[in-house]
Amino acid sequence: DAAPPDAAAPDAKPPIALALEAPAALVAGERVAFRLTARFADGATRDATADATWAADNSDIIDFSGGPSDAALPYGGATIVRATLGGQTVEQAVTVTCPYPRFTASIRYQEALAPVRWANAYREDGTQAPFDFRAASCAAEYQDVTAFFLIANAEWCGPCIREINRVGRKAQALREAGGLVVYVVIQNLDYGLATGEVAFRHINRLVGDDSPGVTVGGLDAEPQGVFDNPAIIDTFPTSFVVRKRDMVVVGDSRVSGELDRYFLSMLADLDADWSNPEAIAGLPFDSQCLPGEEEAGEPNDLPEQATPIGFGVHRGGVCAPEPDYYRIEEAGDWTLQLAYDPREVDMAMAPWDDAAGAILEVDGVRVIAHEGAGLETLSGTGPATILVGYYEESSGDYTLTLAPAP
Repeated sequence: DAAPPDAAAPDAKPPIALALEAPAALVAGERVAFRLTARFADGATRDATADATWAADNSDIIDFSGGPSDAALPYGGATIVRATLGGQTVEQAVTVTCPYPRFTASIRYQEALAPVRWANAYREDGTQAPFDFRAASCAAEYQDVTAFFLIANAEWCGPCIREINRVGRKAQALREAGGLVVYVVIQNLDYGLATGEVAFRHINRLVGDDSPGVTVGGLDAEPQGVFDNPAIIDTFPTSFVVRKRDMVVVGDSRVSGELDRYFLSMLADLDADWSNPEAIAGLPFDSQCLPGEEEAGEPNDLPEQATPIGFGVHRGGVCAPEPDYYRIEEAGDWTLQLAYDPREVDMAMAPWDDAAGAILEVDGVRVIAHEGAGLETLSGTGPATILVGYYEESSGDYTLTLAPAP
């Protein structure tokens, strides 16, 4: 039989149909060949792959710059492929999947995280979309992400609120440096599994809608047994840092203790051994004080520099890494209250033992007023020296109110 006319030639008859064939498996990081078959009115067919114009809606997912026979798949995700020939266009929806390393059903330091999925996840602005660690590991949407910062928490958990507030304040800086915060709210106020809606309402109330991150609930996790498992997570909050390129857990607060204060430092070297963060990273201090917010008695960073105070209200600020010291000069019993905004700073106060040069201890236990909710109360007998300090790298203003004991 005579060969059909060349569909690309100006005087050729156009094909009556085009058939686009995509590879059976599309995996990010690979190069693949697409095929286009043209069918003509006389029933003849021809491979028209090289004659067509090829394009994908998202070239970050499928890149045809090397031609349809050597298409690159830089990132994972869904897109539409189009081939145009002789005034006709055929299209096909395709999905590029992500390769994923071997993993266990647990969460272990220096091992790959299980690819947990949530069909109902929330972005900071309240929009909903599925979140899947397998897909996120190579998704075009997260191509600028180098690490995921997971905060496993519960709605009823007080210490979780303090950590979420701290992380929320620096979530934008983390995002700009390549990190993405994922808040995993496992339990609700009634100790049941939290829905995505409950999780988002809780996190949004704490960090607002301008603090970037993904929020998911324990009830929606598939499978549930990775995060909702006391054998894996027995304390709230628990933090994990997952290096995206291989989805390995490179930070684990169960191993290192509190981890969130090192998040920014970790982004600079995700290959380091972060089992002992203090050994390799100092703590930055970013003062959030406005002019005039420091107390009038500065400098009072040492016990011998303690600012004398009497009954009344006294304003100050945590504007440097060192704590503030005050000297209560009133004799007799007194009550001291420390007020601050827990969304900005996490503070505590303690009586100072001048003779021992340390925080006062009673029966071997240090006396520290710290609830983390924005109001701390301490009672004692004057004269006395008081230390006012902060937790982590937080900074902000505060108010001290000294009154006679009732």
